Amino acid sequence: MFNVPSRLTHFKAKYDQVLNEYIQLKHMVPVPAPCTDSYSRHYYLPHHAVIKTERSTTKVRVVFDSSSVTSNGQSLNDVLHTGPVLQSDFTTLPLKWRLFRYVFNADIEKMYRQILVHPDHTPFQRILFRNHPCETIHDFELQTVTFAVNCAPYLVIRTLLQLADDIQDMYPTATNSVSSG
Repeated sequence: MFNVPSRLTHFKAKYDQVLNEYIQLKHMVPVPAPCTDSYSRHYYLPHHAVIKTERSTTKVRVVFDSSSVTSNGQSLNDVLHTGPVLQSDFTTLPLKWRLFRYVFNADIEKMYRQILVHPDHTPFQRILFRNHPCETIHDFELQTVTFAVNCAPYLVIRTLLQLADDIQDMYPTATNSVSSG
């Protein structure tokens, strides 16, 4: 038999560790709470933990819910343009690989969190967070592309394509590899 409160305390500590890493890397920054008497446009993302005890790594993942409906009946995902699909169809990708002698595959660590969001848009990625129940709740704004936002795949792939275009003159082979994926 296991001690449920101690397991929950462990997962809470891991959850806090993930969000503290966001702060440390400046992927989220503290901001003042909006004034109640002024009109400011912002959106608060609910967030929660997804716990996968069967995994050996990343047992606790923070999930932001940009599909959560607000008092006006809409969510952040409802009002964002998704953008066109830029990535290759995964079902045809292995077939394309058969055309080449060598295939290059990469995983970009924290890929979405490597791309900064324009400061005009970060108020729509606010969260509330505190490390301990005795602490004051603080407002934060996520500074990077957030995984749960419906336009995130477009933003990430479009950024990679733009970077490939930017280095085209210096590294034409790399540009071709990135652009043809």
